[in-house]
Amino acid sequence: MWRRVLQYILLATFVAGLVGTSALERPSTAAARNGRLVPTTGALFGSWIERDTTTNDAYRAMYLGREAEIGRRFDTVNHFYPFFSSFPTWKETWDIQMGRIPMISWNGTNTAAIARGDYDALIIDRAEGVRDLGVDTFMRWFWEMDGGESASIAISPSNYIAAWNRIRDIFTVVGATNAVWVWCPTSWGFEQGHAIPWYPGDAKVDWVCADGYNFAPTRDGAQWQPWEDVYREAHDFAVARNKPLMAGEWGALERNSGEKGAWYDAARNTIKTSMPNIAAIVAFDERKWHDDENRFFDWEIDSSKTSFEAFQRWGRDSYFRTRTPLMLPSVSAGDAVGWEADSADPVVTVPVTLSAPSPDTVTVTAQTVATTASSTDFVAVNRTVRFNPGVTRVYVDVRLRADALDEANEQVNLVLSNPSATAVLGDATGVVTITDEDPAATGVRLYVSNGSISEGGSYDRTARLTISLNHDSPSTVSVKWTLSSTNAVRLSDWSGTLSGTMTFNPGQNSKTVTVKVHPDWLDEANEVVTVTLSNPVGATIADSAGTLTIADDD
Repeated sequence: MWRRVLQYILLATFVAGLVGTSALERPSTAAARNGRLVPTTGALFGSWIERDTTTNDAYRAMYLGREAEIGRRFDTVNHFYPFFSSFPTWKETWDIQMGRIPMISWNGTNTAAIARGDYDALIIDRAEGVRDLGVDTFMRWFWEMDGGESASIAISPSNYIAAWNRIRDIFTVVGATNAVWVWCPTSWGFEQGHAIPWYPGDAKVDWVCADGYNFAPTRDGAQWQPWEDVYREAHDFAVARNKPLMAGEWGALERNSGEKGAWYDAARNTIKTSMPNIAAIVAFDERKWHDDENRFFDWEIDSSKTSFEAFQRWGRDSYFRTRTPLMLPSVSAGDAVGWEADSADPVVTVPVTLSAPSPDTVTVTAQTVATTASSTDFVAVNRTVRFNPGVTRVYVDVRLRADALDEANEQVNLVLSNPSATAVLGDATGVVTITDEDPAATGVRLYVSNGSISEGGSYDRTARLTISLNHDSPSTVSVKWTLSSTNAVRLSDWSGTLSGTMTFNPGQNSKTVTVKVHPDWLDEANEVVTVTLSNPVGATIADSAGTLTIADDD
């Protein structure tokens, strides 16, 4: 190992001698939009999220749930590591699998010790890990080195720059040239002018970065600052150096109702109209405790409904979708059962569902198509179904025609087509079963419906299967029901009371069995839960089993 370390260090020393360490020798001749991982237009959109997650699966669900809510993948995700912690971990590999750019925020330690070579073996190990990722990865080493909290280990600009150069040169010699180096002081340091002495030089920095926050009103004496005030000096420095600028951490706090969301909207517009060198923004989504101020600062993007909706608008803005398309929700039609009456025309309500809430209006065409039913058995439907923002379920009424014929059950389909640009088709066909109630037998019959529900990714959902009588009974009717499944795991995929007895008093003809569906992020086949009827009293069973299809949407 130490022979390998010595080889690397000798090479790194040679490289350092060639490159030099001058902080502001001259601006790069390359345009800021030509750097590594820099989009040709617009800006990357990323985040750091901190919630109470204790397992890897919970961590994944946290990010996937947020992405589903905003309707897109993050371009990059920030991962924080203390200096002595090992990386990369499974998180960076997962980011790559999901199409994100990993960002490693690697904290510092005593810069004089790093520059002296005390930690070369550790740095080589980290460099080899990053190299083996095999893709360009943001490396944000010792962010906010200009802040007061870092003074004891940052020591001085000269020590910091020497440490930066040693680390970067070791990465180069090891072959970790996929590391994209992000130099990130505080935005306040740019405002006050004391960030600049820490700059390692154009040849050593790929991206300029600043962490900037609007601390009012939680911080004593802080003034409310728009994005323009927070980031102007950092942006001007990046322009002068022909470097792309990253907002490596940013956030705002709640003040008056709606102001945080309005701050987000104004920040988004400012970047688009007057800060063209901002090529990446990475939200700091955490309610963070500050020991020195003895209080929480709530940077969570969903601290209010209006702030979350503004963040959704930000993420869906085409300017910030330079490499990630929208994840459009799917619209599907459910099944339903209706009973053909002798006189009055009954109405069957067919559920039409959206797989996830959308901040946009979603429309789709719904049209009835006869299968075994004839056109005289129902009133044709041809209409536009509309989901207002946030709505995930609407109903389409299908009116059945009454008759007194003794005939077999019939079916008509409700077919969806022409979804708006804000959605895609899922299960486009819902089946309406028209159950005949005119047979020669005058007894009461029992039926159980079928249904379907999307599995979802972030919260439990409730489905109901209907047990019903073909008509009212003058006496009490009861039937035993049982839930089972061959491919869905109880308590993991679904839960609910396993069995019971359904009792229909005179005048009652419809009741439901409830199934709670639990979310996951596994890519798997659709699963089925079956409700089975048995032991009827006061009626005969016409349809002994109904199925709930849990549609996988991963």
